[in-house]
Amino acid sequence: MGIQVIRPKGCDHLLKLHHPEHLLMDPKLWTDGHSYDTYVSYPPLLRCPLDGNLFWQEECETVARIPHHKAGPPDLWDENAYPMTEMDWNLIETPEKPTEEDLFRVLSEGRSLTKDQESYLRTSLVTMSNHPQRYGECRRITKRHRENRDRLKTLMNREDLVDAIFLAELFREEGEFQKAVDLLRSIRGNRAFSDDLEFYMPRFEKVLSLAEEGDDEVAIYQDHLVKRNRSRSSKLTGF
Repeated sequence: MGIQVIRPKGCDHLLKLHHPEHLLMDPKLWTDGHSYDTYVSYPPLLRCPLDGNLFWQEECETVARIPHHKAGPPDLWDENAYPMTEMDWNLIETPEKPTEEDLFRVLSEGRSLTKDQESYLRTSLVTMSNHPQRYGECRRITKRHRENRDRLKTLMNREDLVDAIFLAELFREEGEFQKAVDLLRSIRGNRAFSDDLEFYMPRFEKVLSLAEEGDDEVAIYQDHLVKRNRSRSSKLTGF
């Protein structure tokens, strides 16, 4: 795709996003949905490095696009509205990923959020809270982390395969192993999920086996490069 120049909602600065032509995923994929992108990718919520403003990608104005290998002026560029020299272009900053505190702040500020936005924030907080365990340390779950998990459970749709598997993962991580096993077995017996379950089978089987073993630690479930199917992996957090 190339470079996308954006103006975030509520921000006075232009920022640029680098979009690779091919997006692959790192060999490490985790049961809580966490993954590492081999190339640069951006989560739905970003932070301006110049003023700290938090903004949603979907609400940004696209000012210009420069496709890969394109010579000449960028697409969509309005030189009258945004006069730029080549030097100015090179100085445009790239947005940052928000921190855990940023995500808690967005949830506590009373912003108007869609269900998808709230689910994204709360799911990201779960995966962030699991990061210490990924590196051999103890998972640190505070009161606000527990409250976040409890609220997230109410947002999960058991009729959605990705949500249902993630809900089972939440049960497992909290030591409610039988709840996790029962939910996953109900998924396997649901014909509505039969077409899509094969795609998610590595994660499904890993969560189920860990729950049956009474293991509450987050774990890797796949260890080879796979091309990202954007429609099916849209609920991955990017954190």
